[in-house]
This record gives sequence, structure tokens and C-alpha cells, in this order.
Amino acid sequence: TAVGTTCLSAPRRLFNLDRDQNNRLKWVDAAVSAAKAAFPGWSAKSPLQRSQILHKLADLIEAHLEEFAQAESKDQGKTITAARSMEIPRAVYNFRFFASTILHNTTECSEMDHMSCTHFTTRTPVGVVTVWEPG
Repeated sequence: TAVGTTCLSAPRRLFNLDRDQNNRLKWVDAAVSAAKAAFPGWSAKSPLQRSQILHKLADLIEAHLEEFAQAESKDQGKTITAARSMEIPRAVYNFRFFASTILHNTTECSEMDHMSCTHFTTRTPVGVVTVWEPG
């Protein structure tokens, strides 16, 4: 899908967001439209295929850890050390966690070693959603 292609092949594009509110709303609208367009293809994939895609995304984030850490530091005002040692590795961990979880029917919780975080997994489809984190 277009979203997958953008995320997987050119992660730098994700960091050119303008802080202007109208531009952010345009990005959100574009992301929601892309997610809706991708849904039929994604939902037709088996859990194993989805798991493989999520693992590939984690691999690519990990391979570009420094680029993501620099961008996260600039975007969120965090120290480069925090971005490099916690924020980006946590994103990689999250994708790997969900890549594994998708293969198992569970509603348990799990702790992230040495990161003081806990994942709670529930299965309640709600459709396309966005997460807006003020920067």
C-alpha cells in the first residue's frame, strides 16, 4: 500500500511534518484515507503474513535507528540519548510484540524488560483510528 511503501522505503518523509495545525490535519486526513484504502488488502492477509510485514517494519526501523532517533529528538525535544536508547527501541519492540501476538489468541498483558512498560492486549475492532500526540 502507499502507506506501507512510504514508511518502509523512505522513513525520512515522516519527519517533514509542518507544525502548522492545518498541515497536520491534512496529514491526518491523508493517513486515514490511506488506512481505509489499505484495509481490504491488509484484512485479507493471514495472521502469518501480517506478522511477517510487522517484523519487516521492525527490521527497517532498527536498521535506521539513528535517523529515527535524530528525528524524534528534533520533533519531540527529547534528548538524543532518550530517543536512541528508549523511544526508537521501544517502537521496534512494539512492532515485534504485535507481530508475535497476532499469531496467538491472547488477552493477557506482558511487561517490556527493563523499560517499565506493560502491554495490555484486547481484541475489539473499532476501524481506522488516529493517535495525535502534541509535539
